[in-house]
Amino acid sequence: MEMRMEKINNAVAGYYERRQRMEENDCKYWLHDDGETECPFCHHVFPKLLYEDGTFFSAWACFNYCPQCGEPVALDRLNKGVRNWEDEEVALEAIKANGYCLKRVPLKRRTEKLCIAAVEEYTYALKYVPMEILNQKICRAAVHKEDEYSETGILNEIPEQFRTRDICLDALKYTYEQGAEFSRIPSSLLTYDFYLEAVKIGGVVMRHVPESFKTAELCMAAVKANSRILHEVPLNLRTAELCMAAMQCDGWALEYVPGHLRTRELCIAAVKTWFMSLKDIPGELLDEEMYRIAVREDGAALDYVPERFKTQEIRLLALGQDRKSSEQR
Repeated sequence: MEMRMEKINNAVAGYYERRQRMEENDCKYWLHDDGETECPFCHHVFPKLLYEDGTFFSAWACFNYCPQCGEPVALDRLNKGVRNWEDEEVALEAIKANGYCLKRVPLKRRTEKLCIAAVEEYTYALKYVPMEILNQKICRAAVHKEDEYSETGILNEIPEQFRTRDICLDALKYTYEQGAEFSRIPSSLLTYDFYLEAVKIGGVVMRHVPESFKTAELCMAAVKANSRILHEVPLNLRTAELCMAAMQCDGWALEYVPGHLRTRELCIAAVKTWFMSLKDIPGELLDEEMYRIAVREDGAALDYVPERFKTQEIRLLALGQDRKSSEQR
């Protein structure tokens, strides 16, 4: 407790020391034409953030000191004034930095080029695309983003006439709320072939597949994409081949493998991908070799090894894995 209070007091003292130095030196910022700020001491250029109203704000403003030289620098919000949103090139520059800026562009100036740039930078800028120019190309750009995952789904922003098979599959791929997206997919698209492609995306798609469509082919594709949905596979389809494919991807789902299929070969595959599956391995299979395999994959598995099996070899294996993990970090 005393050490914690000491750290807090030191942090507070450091803050006030920087503030005092800042006042004594009467520090100021230097503003560049492009909105960037420069440290007056070491000339380090600060990164900038572009706000929707066209103003700039230094990303380091809240720190009150230069991250390069450590000198105190008084930074404030930098307003460059109102942008000329009528100029397409000016608007494009702002939109590429923040797609939300599309709403600042006059409706008559929102071209396909600007709209695509906006939704590529910020998916939900789609709501500011005029209906008269909204097309398949813009909608595809909005959902086809590998660096942005939506929590609420994007299909709700796309008119139904543009919800094609490819767009719906992409929407399922880039959202955490796959269930919500399924409710927005046109019923005419929900065929067996669609579900077969959808389960390959992974996530929780499998729970939305009708029981009548759960074939051996579809279930195999599903567990290869996400073995943790093994419990969604009908028991009569949990074959040795399917369960082995699931364990080779992730042994986490071993508890959903029928007891008579938990062979030595399958359990070894499970511990190689998830050492904690040791808890679901039948007792008669838990021997020194099984524990050795688990520890070889992850040194933390040593905590699950009974004392009678903690040989010098297994302890050294665990130590070696811990060192390897530390080096990789």
